[in-house]
Amino acid sequence: MDAAFAAVDGGLATFDLTVLPMDETDDGLFIYDEAAIDLVKELRAAGVDAGYAHQSDVRRYYSERSAEIAVNLLINLASAAIWEALMFTLLRYKNRQKLSVTIVDDKLPDGAEHHFRKFEGTGEDVLEAMRIHRDTQSGF
Repeated sequence: MDAAFAAVDGGLATFDLTVLPMDETDDGLFIYDEAAIDLVKELRAAGVDAGYAHQSDVRRYYSERSAEIAVNLLINLASAAIWEALMFTLLRYKNRQKLSVTIVDDKLPDGAEHHFRKFEGTGEDVLEAMRIHRDTQSGF
């Protein structure tokens, strides 16, 4: 997660929804979960300005071929449309044994710098927790 924090602090995010790396190698490559590929494609198809924190020449993808998916996201504009597109896109992971979604809200109404929210559990539990969070919090 240190690479994701560095991406946030380094101001690399230029999209409304930016996928952050899971890790960084010693030689300066950034490791993304393989699930990020489809996530970005589907969000873009839904009209969301989505992309990666790093250029393709320094991105590498990690695939464990297991039931576990981990995605780090930076949301620059926490609009209802982006949130709904994200939730719809994440439905494909509903039946996963383990899903981890970390969301960084980069522009909070109260002026705070960053607010990290981590949702972990089964895919179904994570989606439900994210729905509850959205319905009870201002911002998303």
